Amino acid sequence: MQKILRAMQKFGLIVADNGSDMYITGTYDTRWNNDILNPAFGNLANSATTTRGQLLRPFPQFTDVLAHRVTAAHTRYNAMTLRVDKRIRNNWGLNANYTFSRLMDNQFGESNTYSNRNQNALDNYNLEGEWGYSLLDVPHRLNANGTFVVPVGAGHKRLATGFGSALLGGWSITMAARFQNGFPVSVWQSTNNSGLLGSSQRPNVVPGEALATTGSLDDRLNNWINAAAFTAAPAFTFGNAPRTFPNLRTPGQRNVDLSVQKVQTIGGRSISVRADVLNLFDNPLFTTLQSQFGTPTFGQLTAVGGYARSVQFQVRFGW
Repeated sequence: MQKILRAMQKFGLIVADNGSDMYITGTYDTRWNNDILNPAFGNLANSATTTRGQLLRPFPQFTDVLAHRVTAAHTRYNAMTLRVDKRIRNNWGLNANYTFSRLMDNQFGESNTYSNRNQNALDNYNLEGEWGYSLLDVPHRLNANGTFVVPVGAGHKRLATGFGSALLGGWSITMAARFQNGFPVSVWQSTNNSGLLGSSQRPNVVPGEALATTGSLDDRLNNWINAAAFTAAPAFTFGNAPRTFPNLRTPGQRNVDLSVQKVQTIGGRSISVRADVLNLFDNPLFTTLQSQFGTPTFGQLTAVGGYARSVQFQVRFGW
């Protein structure tokens, strides 16, 4: 009844008596449409009409109500850590740690530089349905740092003095390395035909198809994800792909840095010369795996972050 009264106020009415029963009719207007009349027009909306779907939303006066990164999500982290420490003694030292872990959550707006993510939940009325492996999950990670001192020169039994000490003594080598798995991949559909006005839509997973392709990293740059493992979800469905795939991950990461140093004492003063090689093996860190199903670049690795191999030198005087 309120909608009829608002329509009468906005569009007017004609009262006529031609011998028939009384009835109400609206004057003709191109905006007139009982099915999509906007009840918020003039108050919170600038358009006199809207879609039927918009009127079925919990807050039809708003086009979007966003609640990302609120305290509605939860997470669980389980891990085992092994560590080895050896201070430099007998010319060498080592610090290494290994972590085996699992990170689960239902955060659908988390950020990860190395793995794309979707901004929206699949079903806004079922946030628990987003529960799964976090986009930040790394099951295996190894860090190691080691130093080796060449056992000649001052303070050592061999070549403690003389030209041999000056040439071969005072050398040390330090190496730092990091190895880890890639991150879970999130796949969503480029064309959203779910009809849910703001929800995301994921494709359907094809049973029996491998999610990832095989081969070397170079061979898979343009097809890291097996496109045949997915089909487009039909209209007005969610799609059955999970938020993340623990068995489909971005490329693993590995990095090794090397430092070589020579320290020489001259007349009670010292001079040290050092060379650092960052990313010794020039391993790339891929930052963009295109995981939006239905786009021409789906499954491609298109960007690299971090830094290429670089060398820096340092000279230091001490007195």
